[in-house]
Amino acid sequence: MCGKSNAKDFVPYVMHRKGTEPLCSGVMLSSKVILTTARCVYDTSIWDLAVKIEHKGLEQENFKLIRKMVHSNFKPEDGQYSHDVALLVLDKELKTITNGDYMCLPSSNAHSESCYFRHTPSQSPIKVFPTTNCDKNLQLSDFQTNLYLNNGSFCAVSSYSDTISPLLGAQPLTCIPNLSRNSVKVSKKEHIAGLLTRFWPKTRETDATFAFVDVSKYVDWINLQMNKLYS
Repeated sequence: MCGKSNAKDFVPYVMHRKGTEPLCSGVMLSSKVILTTARCVYDTSIWDLAVKIEHKGLEQENFKLIRKMVHSNFKPEDGQYSHDVALLVLDKELKTITNGDYMCLPSSNAHSESCYFRHTPSQSPIKVFPTTNCDKNLQLSDFQTNLYLNNGSFCAVSSYSDTISPLLGAQPLTCIPNLSRNSVKVSKKEHIAGLLTRFWPKTRETDATFAFVDVSKYVDWINLQMNKLYS
């Protein structure tokens, strides 16, 4: 579940079987498992979902799903939008992916790290902040704050307009840890820090602002589900 910093981009698109446009994106955790947001798939049957995976230089591959694992504490019907993570299991392995093609999961939160969107042509820098900073900058209503910014999320800003197109829900945010002088032996691998849930475009007064699921909060849950799948 942790590959190289220069891991190849295998981009999964979660689709409705009768639709032509992706519902959201995600990130490959293994040759059969995709990490995405719960809000993307929680109310749709796996029989109505499909996955297309793209990679530069390779033909697009189509998959069905055999399992959907949504965090049990994600309860939008009760106004509970934290724990916004889900795993999707493909019906067959992606043969062209290798161990070095998986991005790392975070060991700690993404704050104060160098970050960018993984699956976009531009890799313009994005600054990550605690959720409270974005509350002040965006002046969101209580409903919006609960919907996108909660104790399982973080926010980020970018002054670059090219970072917002094209973006899908669950688009992964890649970060590189800032290392202290006392941690020179620590690996500086890129990892998936967040999954996009909402963005607010740049205006004259504000930079582009993003809300993300904080993947570091759910690493234990992800590892537990992966162990169940592969045990």
